[in-house]
Amino acid sequence: MFEADEETFKARQFKLRKRSGMTNNLDQQIEDYLNQKLSTSEMLSFEKKLIEDPELAAMVKDLKAIEQGLNAVGMDDFTKDLKQWEQELKAQSQPSSWQRYLAVAAVVTLVIVPAIYFFTSQKPTSEELFLSYYQPYQEMITSRGHSNDSLAILLADGMEAYSRGAYQVCSELLESYMQKRPDDHRVALYLGIAQLEINQQALAESNFQRAQQDSNFKQQAQWYQALSYLKFEDSEKARDMLNSIIASKNHYRRTQAQRLLDQLQ
Repeated sequence: MFEADEETFKARQFKLRKRSGMTNNLDQQIEDYLNQKLSTSEMLSFEKKLIEDPELAAMVKDLKAIEQGLNAVGMDDFTKDLKQWEQELKAQSQPSSWQRYLAVAAVVTLVIVPAIYFFTSQKPTSEELFLSYYQPYQEMITSRGHSNDSLAILLADGMEAYSRGAYQVCSELLESYMQKRPDDHRVALYLGIAQLEINQQALAESNFQRAQQDSNFKQQAQWYQALSYLKFEDSEKARDMLNSIIASKNHYRRTQAQRLLDQLQ
């Protein structure tokens, strides 16, 4: 589930700071981005940075996975303790920032979180299940190539933003594309996932339904629609969709859907 480990994280952090001289202001931007505290204009500006800077994008992606892992198992008190340690380090004028707490959290997540899932008997919440099963779908549509077609460029830019995790930018670009190509149902899947990432529930679910009109993406759209219901705590609709997936013997997510449904009961 997690792509980050302590060494990878530290290497990325060191390389990024050495190359660009990461400032405390950027530290704060990253934290506000992860906590969804940026305004729309600030988010667009930051996601532009993610598109332009692969190292920054990779580190932010790792940090997001760590935060989700901690939140998924109800470790709010633990994360508060780590943040308190960070404040104490700052008070001692050490060169650490909030990333040190996340670097420690990465190790804790990788080592302790699986154990918590294994030993706990507490029924997971819908959001915890969502976080356990959710991963953005792999980008499989297109690359820019040498096309001069404006629509092709718009689609390529949108999918590049998707690959970088710049979901606000992706959503706006793919929405513009879909306005001109409403019959391109495959793109609706990626647009729906981008909207799911930025908590646009109704738009995401509408696009997942639209994507199901493309036989090549129908099963994927069904799976993400079920996960969307979980994220927004509509367990009844999630069960209905999961049962629909299970009923399809050749569905690529049939096994996971059965396991998820069992945990949701």
